[in-house]
Amino acid sequence: MKPESISKTEAIYHRYLAEPFGGKATATITAAHVRAFRTAMLSPRPRRSYDTRSGNPKLRMNADGTPQMITLSRSTTKKAYDLLRRILDLAVVDGAIKSNPVHSVPLPRHAGTARTAATTARGAATIAPTDFKALPLTPAQIATVAEYMTKCSVSRSTPWQSRSAPTPDYEPGNCAGSRSAT
Repeated sequence: MKPESISKTEAIYHRYLAEPFGGKATATITAAHVRAFRTAMLSPRPRRSYDTRSGNPKLRMNADGTPQMITLSRSTTKKAYDLLRRILDLAVVDGAIKSNPVHSVPLPRHAGTARTAATTARGAATIAPTDFKALPLTPAQIATVAEYMTKCSVSRSTPWQSRSAPTPDYEPGNCAGSRSAT
């Protein structure tokens, strides 16, 4: 590793992992500890000033005297989470623990970042993950899909085959939704 990578990794450890996990024996870290860590990383926290080297960082305050709250970026959260995963993977290899508890607590893809709010910093509207609701198909819709699938000839090409070379059983236009041959 490059020296700058080592220093960045150490900074991530000291900033995010040392407090919740530094005093624990590796064998005592459970999925519950990892879930609590994940929740803390995804939760809003008071915004610190840029002067963090003095040992007494000051909080930024709103006009009404309450601390400004921020949510860590997705990349920051992922870096800390991945570092914890790598540390515990090494503990598995060394035989200190049987399995890595991080693997049983996935990091959400988009939830918890500052961009899941109603709008982004640029004002573009976004949709929060909680706005989506699963809508199962009705029996009539399932029958329609099944009928359509029996009428269509499905190409047996694999993802790694060239799209420009159709398979022998491919017939352009044999299904209403198919693309024309190029």
